[in-house]
Amino acid sequence: MPARTRRTLANMIEHGFTSHARCPKCDRSCEVDLRALMAKAGPDYSLWNRRCRCRFTPGCPGWIRFKVGPGWYVPDYDEPTEERWMADEYREQLERDPALRAAVEKLRRTR
Repeated sequence: MPARTRRTLANMIEHGFTSHARCPKCDRSCEVDLRALMAKAGPDYSLWNRRCRCRFTPGCPGWIRFKVGPGWYVPDYDEPTEERWMADEYREQLERDPALRAAVEKLRRTR
């Protein structure tokens, strides 16, 4: 089924799709209750190219990413979005970790 068919919550539910949320930092995941999310966000809301801060583990700095199924789950985001997210997460890690930031700066000066 084409990506556009699974982009809104209403379409996902109508066509029997499911979604999983996973945080790569704390490695926790769960199935998304699409009906509850639709009741809160509306039928036209989409998980496509969306992420949210991890709520699985208190204090986890990770970002939850969504995958859509049924069966074999595939990312619910495109490659340019994933690349942007990875760059954002790298910058955030540098901001949180002064030792890493210093090592990166030292490496940049030696080039």
